[in-house]
Amino acid sequence: MTQSHDAASSFESVMVEDKSCSTIVRADRAALMVDGMEYFAALRSAMLQAKRTIVLVGWDLDSQVDLAPQLHDGSGVDADGVPTQLKALLEYLIERTPELEVRLLLWDFTPLFVREREPLPVVNLELTTSSRVQLQLDDALPFGACHHQKFAVVDDAIGFCGGLDVTRERWDTSEHTPHDPRRISPKGGLYAPFHDTHMAVTGPAARALGDLARKRWQAVCPDSIPEVEAVDSIWPEDLEPQFTDIDVGLSLTEPSLNGKPALRQIETLYARAIRKAERLVFIENQFLTAPVVAKALTERLQEQPELEAVIITPAVQETWLETKSMGGGRRMFRAQLEEAGVTDRVTLVAPETRAADGSKASVMVHSKLMIVDDSFLTVGSAKLNRRSMRFDTEANLALVGDTDDRRRTIAGLRHRLLGEHLGLTPEEFVERTEASGSVGALVRETAEEYRSGSGEGRGLLPIQEPASFTLDPATSVLLDLADPDRQLKDGVLGFLSMDSVPSFRPRLQKLVLAITILCLIGLGAVWTTTPLAEFANVDRLGPLFERLTGSAWTPLLVAAVYTVASLTMFLITVLLVLTAVTFEPVVAVLYSILGTTLGAVLTYGIGRWGGRDLVHRLMGHRLKALSGKVGQQGIVAVLTLRITPIAPFTLINVLAGATHIKPWDFVIGTALGLLPSVIALTAVGESIWQLFSDPTLTRVAILVGVLLGWLGLSILLQRVVNMLSSDDDDDENDD
Repeated sequence: MTQSHDAASSFESVMVEDKSCSTIVRADRAALMVDGMEYFAALRSAMLQAKRTIVLVGWDLDSQVDLAPQLHDGSGVDADGVPTQLKALLEYLIERTPELEVRLLLWDFTPLFVREREPLPVVNLELTTSSRVQLQLDDALPFGACHHQKFAVVDDAIGFCGGLDVTRERWDTSEHTPHDPRRISPKGGLYAPFHDTHMAVTGPAARALGDLARKRWQAVCPDSIPEVEAVDSIWPEDLEPQFTDIDVGLSLTEPSLNGKPALRQIETLYARAIRKAERLVFIENQFLTAPVVAKALTERLQEQPELEAVIITPAVQETWLETKSMGGGRRMFRAQLEEAGVTDRVTLVAPETRAADGSKASVMVHSKLMIVDDSFLTVGSAKLNRRSMRFDTEANLALVGDTDDRRRTIAGLRHRLLGEHLGLTPEEFVERTEASGSVGALVRETAEEYRSGSGEGRGLLPIQEPASFTLDPATSVLLDLADPDRQLKDGVLGFLSMDSVPSFRPRLQKLVLAITILCLIGLGAVWTTTPLAEFANVDRLGPLFERLTGSAWTPLLVAAVYTVASLTMFLITVLLVLTAVTFEPVVAVLYSILGTTLGAVLTYGIGRWGGRDLVHRLMGHRLKALSGKVGQQGIVAVLTLRITPIAPFTLINVLAGATHIKPWDFVIGTALGLLPSVIALTAVGESIWQLFSDPTLTRVAILVGVLLGWLGLSILLQRVVNMLSSDDDDDENDD
C-alpha cells in the first residue's frame, strides 16, 4: 500500500500540543518492539548500561519476573553470570554501580486484583533490598480509577512506553507456540500465548518520559527522582532503530484531581487520526468499547468508500466480569457499525495458534497499537475502552510518517505484525495482500486455510457473536461499574476521592502496614484453607444452628453468633444460608438483618472509636481524605459498598468506622445493601436442601426465579446510586 505525500502529510495535524499531545519532542532514535521477549531483553540491556537512575512505572511489577528466560536453562543467570530476574538484577546493578538509584512506581491496587499479583510488593521490592531501591504505591487517584501507565526510563537517556508491565505472565516470543516451556506462571503451569507491543525512544523524547515519571512520583512521595543532565548514549544491544531524528508525541489520559482538569489527549489522538484515514485503519487492542472511537470509525467509513478497518482483539475475555462488561461493550461497539451499514469493511478477528499435535491456543492480545494508512502510528497503555480514554492514567507515544522512508518503515511494521498472526513473513504478507486485493480479504482467505489445515499453524479467526444484540440491565450496570467514563460528583461518594494533598509514609509505617495486611489475610484464610474450612460450611454447622431454636433467648443467641463471626472474619454468607434454612422466612429475614447489622455496627465501632488513629497512620492520605467529607451521602456510600463489595464484610465495616460516616447512615446503608441477598436466601428457605437432595425442575425454577429477583432488586438499587452519582457535565470529545 502506498500513500501520496499530500495525504500522508495531513497526519501531521493529528499531533497538537495541549489537544492530542502533552508534548511533542524529538527522538534521536526510536524502535517498536513486538512481544515480551524483545521488550524485556531491550529493557534489561538498557538497565545494564545505567549509571544514575532506573525508573520503572506500571500497573504492576513483580520482583521474580524473568526478563530473559531465553538466555538460560533454569539457572536465572546468563552466560556472563548476570541475573535475569528483576529483583536479583536490581541488586546486582546496585552493588556494581555505587551512584545508581532505582525508583519503582506501581498502582496501589484494589483487593480485586490481589490474586493476579505478587503479594506485598513493598516487602519484596523495597524492604528486602538496598536503601537505594525505593518503591511507591500510586494512589493519587479518584475513587475507582487506576494508574495504568507502563513505561521505563534509564538515566533520562532512553525511555520505553507501551502495553507491557514488567510482571508475571507477559513474556512470550513472536511465535506464540502453544506449549512453550519458558512461559511459566508463578503457580507452575503454562500460561497462554501473550502478544503485546512497546516502543523505545532516546533524546528529548526519553527526557519527556522522565519528566512524566517525576510528576507521578511527586504526587505520592516528597522525594524527587533526580534528573540526569549529561550521560552517555544508551541503546539496547540487538535492537535496530527504525526511526532517527523524528518528532514523537506523548499523549496522556489523566482524571481530574486537586482542581486540575482531566486530560483526554489519547481519545482525541485516536479520533483525529481515524478521521484522516483513507485506506486502512489497523488496530490491536485488548478491549473495544470506546464510544468516541466507534463514532469516529463509523463516520469515516461512511465518508470513504475505499476505507477498511482490521481490528485484532482477544477472542474471549478472561473473566466473567470482563465478559459481561467489556464483552457487552464490544457488542455495543459493533452494533454502532452495524447500524451504519459498514461492517462489510470491518474485519474483527482474534489470533490463534496450533501445535504440531493439533492442540490449539488463543493468543491473548494485550497490545494497544494503531496504524493508519501507514502514515501514523501510536502505541502505549491505553485500551480502547471508556476508562482508558477518560478515567484512568494512561500514556501513549505517537509519530507520523512524514517522509517516504518513514512511511515504508511504518508499513513494514504493519506487515510484520499481521504476518506474525498469519504465520507469514512480511514479504509473503505483501505478496498475498496484493493477490487478494485487500488486507481484509487476505485475512478471510487465510482463516479458511487455517481451519482446514492440520499440524502447526497460525490464523486470525472472525470473532463470533450473536447476530442481534440487546443490552440487558445486568450488562449495563456492570459496564458502568467496570468501564466508567466519568468521575463521581463531589459530595456523592466524593469522600472516596483523593482531592487532598497527600501525607507521606516512612519505611517503618509501610512495614507495619504490610504486617497488618498479612494478619488480615491470614485470619480470612483460616476459614478457607485450614482444617477449619471443613467446619465452616452449611452441612457441618446446620445441626449446631438448629439448637439455637425454640428458646426465648434465640434472638440474642443468633445475634451473638453473627457478632462473633464478624469479629473473626467468618464467612457471613454461610450464616445467611443457615438462618434461611433454619427459620421461617419472615423470621429468617429479621434475624439475618438484625445479626448482620449488629455485627457490622460492632466492627464499625472498632474502626470509629478504637482504631481510627491507627488506620489513619497506616493508610496515610487515602483515609484522611475520607474524614469530614461524607455528610448526608453516607447512606449512598454504604449502600454502594454492600451491593458491590470491594473487600471482605468485616474489613469494610472497620474502614467505614475509620471515616466520618455517621452511625445511622452506616446502619441504614448496611440494612438496605444486604436486603436483596437476605431476601433471596430466605425466600428459598428449606428448598435449598431439597434442591441438592432432589433437584426437580420446579425447585430449580424457584431458585432461578429468586436469584433473578435478587438480581433485579440489586440492579434497581444500583441504578438509584448511579443516578445520584451521574455526571451531567460529561464533556464531548474535542476534535
